[in-house]
Amino acid sequence: MMSKYKYRLEEWSEDTRSYTIECDIKLSKDEVDFAISEADINYEESETTHKIPLGDGTIVHVTYHGNEWGDGSSEITEGQEDLEDD
Repeated sequence: MMSKYKYRLEEWSEDTRSYTIECDIKLSKDEVDFAISEADINYEESETTHKIPLGDGTIVHVTYHGNEWGDGSSEITEGQEDLEDD
């Protein structure tokens, strides 16, 4: 379709999910990421803890504390010159 005006918009949001990972041994970054990915987290419920076993039998406790919602933003990256004045 050939339209007279074309606008390209990029949109993103910034939110932060907060977790605590506890274990009796030092963990690698990969093990921390694995534990979070394996936790069956219901993002509607905060302060929930999940026990995640690692390959060697070590138990990792993952607690989800909640989500802090940031500001969403958008930017017109093409066609700004063709916008109608407000």
